[in-house]
Amino acid sequence: MGIVLKHSFKNTLATYIGFVIGALNTLYMYVHFLGDTYYGLVSYVLSVANIMMPLMAFG
Repeated sequence: MGIVLKHSFKNTLATYIGFVIGALNTLYMYVHFLGDTYYGLVSYVLSVANIMMPLMAFG
């Protein structure tokens, strides 16, 4: 197996593992440990950050 193929496989595996961890965190941990108010606040802050980041990248 080539070096590029081996690194691509490791990178893909790490990406999928990160996606699963993030999904479990969002679906179960936030809801279980945070109240409704703080869950909404965290969701709002993350949404605003995702919208503002491209605008701030242009400087």
